[in-house]
Amino acid sequence: MITKSTGYKILWAGRYLERIENIARIGLLTVECGKTTDEISKLLGINKDVFTYLKDNLDFLREDLRSFGDEAVINAVTTLEGAIHAKSDNLKDYFNGILQASLYLGSVIEDKLRPNTGIFYPRKQEEIKTQ
Repeated sequence: MITKSTGYKILWAGRYLERIENIARIGLLTVECGKTTDEISKLLGINKDVFTYLKDNLDFLREDLRSFGDEAVINAVTTLEGAIHAKSDNLKDYFNGILQASLYLGSVIEDKLRPNTGIFYPRKQEEIKTQ
């Protein structure tokens, strides 16, 4: 069982992570079509550039993950942060790095939240010897 507030944080963390993943996919598609990153902002109706938008979503994501994330989740967030703050000279590599890091973070979060389905067998009761 999780609390309502933790469930709320998990929901919003998932939404922010999905936004980052989708921006990376759209960025890859846009770069493959030979267009600029300014066109991504126009397509999505974002008032800022794509890089600032990614950083803002990362900040919100990190804040939500702090409420339930363990060391593995925080390490995966750090990997995503490194990808977002990387140099954006080669945009194809930049967006691909963000996509891979976001997919990795998603799998780490799923592993953390996956229910433990271990099977527990009762121990055999030893016979009581009477005198």
